[in-house]
Amino acid sequence: ERPPEDDELHGGLVVKPDRFFDTVFARIRQKNLLRRVQIHEQVSEAERSVFYRLATVLYFVTKYEGFGLPVLEAQAQSLPVVASTHGALPEISGRDAVLCDPDDPENILSALEMVLSDEQLRARMIEGGLRNVTRFNWSRTAKEIVDMYNHLFA
Repeated sequence: ERPPEDDELHGGLVVKPDRFFDTVFARIRQKNLLRRVQIHEQVSEAERSVFYRLATVLYFVTKYEGFGLPVLEAQAQSLPVVASTHGALPEISGRDAVLCDPDDPENILSALEMVLSDEQLRARMIEGGLRNVTRFNWSRTAKEIVDMYNHLFA
């Protein structure tokens, strides 16, 4: 499979407008990318599932993320992930995401180019991501919380 050409690349942003939104939107407009970048402030569960299935990669290079649930959602939908080295994302994504420094544009570009151009890498990331999500399930989480409380108050 050949890597996508620039005119074939399209992006979808699902964002809550915050203090960074105006700057990002201005840059998209400045680069004349409005026709190739769809911005959504809120999506339903069904829409999110469709986005994951149609995407080539989840770009989740953020500086301010808590748990990183979108990484697990994407991996569960067989979507490779490019994520940040910050916060809990390295631990949550396991060894099955390409991690990059959100403060290093060259590192981000390199990570995206690598994932977009290497079909075998994407296949390995999908397989590993599906294994990774099995580490997280509600039953195990509930049991671990109950065990922790039993230990603390025993």
